[in-house]
Amino acid sequence: MRRLCAILAILCPACGLFAAYDMRNQPTAALDGWKIEAEAARPDAVCRSGETVEFRVRLLKDGRPAPGRKLVWSIHGDYARGAKGECVSAAEPVTLRFTPRGPGFTWLKVDCPLEARRKIYARAGVMTDPETVRPGFAEPADFDAFWEEQKRAVRAGAIAPREVPLEVEEPYRGRFELFDVTVATPGTKPVRAYLTRPAGEPGRKFPAMVTWHAAGVRSAMPQYRFAGMGLLVLDVNAHGIGNGGSHEEYVRLYRTTMKDYRFEGADDREKIYFNGMYRRLIRALDYLKARPDWDGRTLIVYGGSQGGAQALAAAGLDPAVTAVIAHEPAMCDHGAPLAGRTAGWPRFIRMKGGKPADPAVARAVAYYDSAFFAARIRRAECLVLTGFIDTTCVPSSVYAAFNSIPSASKRIVNFPQAIHGSYPEFDRVTDEFLAGLLRPGK
Repeated sequence: MRRLCAILAILCPACGLFAAYDMRNQPTAALDGWKIEAEAARPDAVCRSGETVEFRVRLLKDGRPAPGRKLVWSIHGDYARGAKGECVSAAEPVTLRFTPRGPGFTWLKVDCPLEARRKIYARAGVMTDPETVRPGFAEPADFDAFWEEQKRAVRAGAIAPREVPLEVEEPYRGRFELFDVTVATPGTKPVRAYLTRPAGEPGRKFPAMVTWHAAGVRSAMPQYRFAGMGLLVLDVNAHGIGNGGSHEEYVRLYRTTMKDYRFEGADDREKIYFNGMYRRLIRALDYLKARPDWDGRTLIVYGGSQGGAQALAAAGLDPAVTAVIAHEPAMCDHGAPLAGRTAGWPRFIRMKGGKPADPAVARAVAYYDSAFFAARIRRAECLVLTGFIDTTCVPSSVYAAFNSIPSASKRIVNFPQAIHGSYPEFDRVTDEFLAGLLRPGK
């Protein structure tokens, strides 16, 4: 079996923070010395329509093959739902085969029942004809007009930021400056962010980056990693709430008043929760561009999951953005169910009788589809990452957005063994991309 040495960070359902796991060992796949492994036979996990796909499955006990145990498997995803069966583990990997019916994402789940009603399970996924995936429904005819009106509303008020200096902790003290930033945003809560910049260089102008948050509720954070590359970095709190609170405070918000924020107002393009979030991203970009220490040339947007959605939206809404980095972006291909596929998080559209159960939701969320923002990224350099066992922001939805980008300078990197989260491999690819953007003379 292939080995990928990486630490996986998965989303904590309580608060949206990250916990560490090893990519080789899916967190559900090991217990009391038992371990189940699953992978696509093709190293790249990419196939063509009509091809037979092979998965290999192996059960181990204390690191050694464990033959003779019942394994229960099922197929999920686009065009492949419903297939299931049983097999028996063997000394060599067991091969399971199926044929996808069309382009998209298909994944295998293999369970191994253990004693006392316990079980372990693993997943493996493939993409079929990924370059052919397109959004499941058409963009609204007035998409641009709607967002031009949102920008006009946001820009009706003058940018009057409040910047409060914060103490920089060791070992970063003396190397960076940190500010808690508040910028009033007409029609919604203010931008709340942390600004991190290299210290001790008065008058210098910096390339800039805005970093956006994944789903959950948390404070903005210092961004010493990126500021250490010579960047002026604005880390934006997704919800416009206060920064610097306790972990318990943010957990309480996520479990109570903000538990289902993603579905608030989803049947109205003006009242949907993400209208405020996206108004704030417009304001955050305008604030950063107005700073005298921005170099006026380089503006990078970065995020993962919900943050990846914001990054794509920012790049689509503001032509000043020169580069976008989106890790497993959310909000992609809301219309996928109309094409028989699975949408990315948060899956607004439910189907009934082959049609959206709530047509008003389907109409409203189309204005917030990452694929349609991506279609407006004409010049920015783009890096998109996707995982082939990510069942939250499924890779077919990510490809629907990536394939919509018209910029000639775009790249997508597939991680066949990645579930939803953040990996050192993601950081490595990102750092290489940034090094190319920031190299002298570019």
